[in-house]
Amino acid sequence: MLLSIIDALAECLDRESVRRVVKLRLDAGVLKRLAELSQKENLRTLAQEEHAELALLAAWQELIVALQQKGRAMLRRPTGSKPSSR
Repeated sequence: MLLSIIDALAECLDRESVRRVVKLRLDAGVLKRLAELSQKENLRTLAQEEHAELALLAAWQELIVALQQKGRAMLRRPTGSKPSSR
């Protein structure tokens, strides 16, 4: 299911937008918060609302990584070519 969403999103982007997505990095504040939440999870001190926050951040991170992988593949294709069918 995630792959079909990634494919649909990727097809909406021009090459410059794909390049920007590939270069996208989480900012320091988000990375710090992820580290804090992960540490609390490891210590089993994560509150219920923090667990939901961690799950949401992890889902967004997974989506971004998958879109970046798709983008890298798109950038390797010659301009104007269509993706090969799976």
